[in-house]
Amino acid sequence: MIKYLKYIISLLFLPASFCFAGDVVINEIGWSGTPASQYGEWVEFYNTSDSSVSLDGWTLFEGGGSTKIIDLAGTIQPQSYFLIERTTASSPDPVADIQADVSGMFGGSGLSNGGEYLILKNSSGEISDEASFSGGWPAGTAGPDYFSMERIDPLASGSLASNWASNNNSKTNGHDALGDPVRGTPKSENSVFQNSSPPLVVPPPVSSDDSPPPAASSPPPSSFTVVPPPEVMKVYAGKDITALAGQGIDFSGSAKDMRGGAITNARFLWNFGDGSTKEGKATIHTYAFPGIYSASLHASMGEDSASDYITVEVVSPDIIISEMKPGSAGFVELFNASDKKLEISGLEMKDSSGGVFSIPNGTLMPQRAYIVFPNENTKLLSNSSELWLLLSNGQALDHIRVQETLSSNESFSLAGETFIRTNPMTPGKPNIEPIPVPRQKPLIKDTIDPRSAEAASSSKTPADATEENTEASSSPSNTASASPVFGGDAEGISGNGKNEAASGNAGFTNLALGPMAFLIISALLGAAGSIGFIFLKKML
Repeated sequence: MIKYLKYIISLLFLPASFCFAGDVVINEIGWSGTPASQYGEWVEFYNTSDSSVSLDGWTLFEGGGSTKIIDLAGTIQPQSYFLIERTTASSPDPVADIQADVSGMFGGSGLSNGGEYLILKNSSGEISDEASFSGGWPAGTAGPDYFSMERIDPLASGSLASNWASNNNSKTNGHDALGDPVRGTPKSENSVFQNSSPPLVVPPPVSSDDSPPPAASSPPPSSFTVVPPPEVMKVYAGKDITALAGQGIDFSGSAKDMRGGAITNARFLWNFGDGSTKEGKATIHTYAFPGIYSASLHASMGEDSASDYITVEVVSPDIIISEMKPGSAGFVELFNASDKKLEISGLEMKDSSGGVFSIPNGTLMPQRAYIVFPNENTKLLSNSSELWLLLSNGQALDHIRVQETLSSNESFSLAGETFIRTNPMTPGKPNIEPIPVPRQKPLIKDTIDPRSAEAASSSKTPADATEENTEASSSPSNTASASPVFGGDAEGISGNGKNEAASGNAGFTNLALGPMAFLIISALLGAAGSIGFIFLKKML
């Protein structure tokens, strides 16, 4: 007897999620009509209980209860369906070969293709069920397909968008006025139906003599097994990304239902893998340091959720200015010195006259490749010969300042760590060996951020740089390693060192004495010492 009581008690402790107030629910909505007419709208109810329910005095509302669609009458049998149809002059019988339980004009101009907030109330005015989608239907399609919107689980919430899906065309029922199949399942089980109710455990019958039941081949279940709900959405975080450290990266994802329809009312959360997160379907994030990160996009809608992951490889920003020609007919050439294909969207070029050019979205640079930006497009360097290349966070990647005038066939191109004049120009191609040209002023290439007034005030002028180089070349410790830091001629600097060394040797030779002079001076000093000694002795 105790064993039987365990079976009965187990039924009393079913999970609360399986208990619902309304027995009659909105089960399917043909909000877009049928192939025969877009006005051939219909709605199906389902009785989830084991008892028949009278719908006399019941009403279906839209607008959250503010507008009556239609009054109901009749009885819905247990575990059965109830069909109502909208009748119009152009569509008097939307589902022609299936008898509707109630038909008539729909109030409120029918079901809007933009969504509705439907409420089903019983004769006492109590809400039996509702489907709150005034912001847009979560499923179903308009013409030319006209798929209905089917409820996945009649026991789960009718206002949960993830509990609805479009008819998957694997199962349909009925035909419209033209004889075409209705793209739904009016008065039959939905094509996407999934029931979350647990299996019912029935205790074995009790014998008249109250004796224990015979032993079974297997013990009755002691717990319930609930089938997990079906997957109702997929999330897409995009493709893997290779980007620059310090540069803003565009992240954009999406969520779709199982038929590929866009889901817009989900909550999106990005996790960038570096300790930071942001909400939103699309956002921008900047990685401070190089590395390989796993970024994820998580979407949730009610009780349903899904995630997707991408790999973000963040590399050092090895983008440099490799060639430049000021003037309206000139250009700026950038070089990708890395071995990665990089997106350089959002990098900025800025000249000393205040002009700024932001590299457009979708701009890619293959590894070890050049890209040329004509000044006519960037509107830069028309009255300036100084240029900065900046990350989106303001950090300067490169900087060039020149003070020479070029001929029409010349440009400034990078050679090692300095810029030199070259003829002919090589935009979009590797730089050629420079033509030796004597210079009165050095060319400067540094990485000072123009947005920093302090950095700007501390930057060296060409005269400062020349003076610093002269001091370095005259120092004994620097003479042997002199190099053209600011574009000076290596041979010229080497010559200066030799000249200084030669000058020093010449000075030392002029101060040296010959052997004969040394002997004469020594003899004179010795004689003077002897005379002084004799004089001192007589005095004593």
